[in-house]
Amino acid sequence: MTTIITGANRGLGFETARVLASDESRRVLMAGRRMDELAAAAETLSKETGNHNIIPVELDLASMKSVREFVNRFSRSGIDDLESVICNAGLSFRSNEERSADGIEMSFAVNHLGHFLLVNLLLPYLHDAGSIVMVSSSVHDPDGRGGPLSKPRYIRAEYLAYPERQPEPAPLKDRGAEAYSTSKLCNILFTYELDNRLKSAGRGGIRVNAYDPGLMAGTGLGRDEKGLMRFMWNRVLPGMSRLFGFGRTTREAARELADLVCAEEYAGSSGLYFSAGKETESSGDSYTPHFAADLWEFSARISGIKEM
Repeated sequence: MTTIITGANRGLGFETARVLASDESRRVLMAGRRMDELAAAAETLSKETGNHNIIPVELDLASMKSVREFVNRFSRSGIDDLESVICNAGLSFRSNEERSADGIEMSFAVNHLGHFLLVNLLLPYLHDAGSIVMVSSSVHDPDGRGGPLSKPRYIRAEYLAYPERQPEPAPLKDRGAEAYSTSKLCNILFTYELDNRLKSAGRGGIRVNAYDPGLMAGTGLGRDEKGLMRFMWNRVLPGMSRLFGFGRTTREAARELADLVCAEEYAGSSGLYFSAGKETESSGDSYTPHFAADLWEFSARISGIKEM
């Protein structure tokens, strides 16, 4: 059995790799941009678990070329037991001015588009009883969002990829947070649409779910913060969240995320949203068919994926 985890060098991705690698029969491909960090993380887990099938693999989700190269390397590897793909990597920025290698707003490029392309290219190799999990967030829901972020706003996927085309942009101070929360909404829209398309294509045995791990202060998600906010995220909030019970640890969330992939209790679960390990309703916008159709069609066109 093989699992691919994006953003696996630290935080939730690393802890999920640790849980899955404890089964020595499982191969874990730890995917990310920084090969030095990935190699060190893989070595740590191999020593800890005794599993020597933990493999660091370079993948930059901000580059569609890198995603295609990753899948090409995978196809040549001879691995024929791909069971699960965990789309965990995510970035947030203080503004929406950062651009990917392909000229796309960075939160949308990494959090959604790179994973969209990766999953679609890996589908031919995925076991017919396999599993895909998109790591989303409660911030996708304007009525239940966690943290001081702006509400998600979905109008057209084109505006998320190219914010300069948005006729009525958010105030400058809110644009980065809005881009992040909307990218997390995209994760769920993609989950539901992919589930529907797989069922229509006769591959309904593949499970596709979205997962909200809850607030995990101190993780790499706050790497773009500066000054006081960076100090609060890395030093203050982790302790406060444990003391007052409003946050999660990466180890707690990793156990739930790993269970979504391999626990028998989730064997029949697909097209669902889980928060803190429990199936729950996602936001109203996440069930909007024309949003899902627009997101898929735009993502497929810009990434060169043929319609399923």
